[in-house]
Amino acid sequence: MKLDRIISVSNRTTVFRDGGNAVKVYRASYPKSAILNEGMNLALAEELGLPVPRFRQITTVDDRWAMITEYIAGKTFRRMLTESPSKADALLLKWAALQRTIHEKRCSALPQINDLAAQRIEGSGLPYDLIRRLSERLQKLPRGHEVCHGEYALSNAMESADGKAFILDWKYAMRGSGEADGAWTYLLMQLDGFGREAELYRERFLTLKGVDAALFEQWIPIAAAAHYGKANERKRALLLHCIKTEDRGEKEE
Repeated sequence: MKLDRIISVSNRTTVFRDGGNAVKVYRASYPKSAILNEGMNLALAEELGLPVPRFRQITTVDDRWAMITEYIAGKTFRRMLTESPSKADALLLKWAALQRTIHEKRCSALPQINDLAAQRIEGSGLPYDLIRRLSERLQKLPRGHEVCHGEYALSNAMESADGKAFILDWKYAMRGSGEADGAWTYLLMQLDGFGREAELYRERFLTLKGVDAALFEQWIPIAAAAHYGKANERKRALLLHCIKTEDRGEKEE
């Protein structure tokens, strides 16, 4: 294995190219169970026929865990949007439509997004009355059965050199309402500093076939609260604004 070209670096992983493979090497402290779960999720997505890099194997590199997948040459939607901001409308519509292809699939092996949201809200550190209201509201939302990516960020989808789309990084895959996954994505964009693009994504996502706009809006404060506990101070301020704005509107109704 020749790991001489770095593709990307994050706080948890470094991704290298090795010929026709991409090798994601995890930090030594990264939980083994999380690595194995990510590999299983990618394999499930591949078996469902979704456009993903082919899973190869879980192995070790210099005593650190690594996942090997098919290498795809191309650009992420984040890079394309940064390079061509004038094409934002078309790119975000294509990106949102790609996300909806995930929601067309079903997989009972994945955990429920409602359950994860409930656990995170309970341990969020938000005021008790707010936790109670959000938890009660969450209990009333439908438990969907659609496959959800769970971290559908602009950097987690790409187009290859020949124009084929691929969806990356399946560590947080779940099942539930596609609208919940959409609200999750909307907030991720806000947190990543793509506020204007997030609003444009929201508009485009809600125009797609089968999307329940009211359900999408109901999930925004739930998703914001679910992300609050692990966020830094700057991001918490943004999330709290989303929570309180939507919560105020709900109470006024």
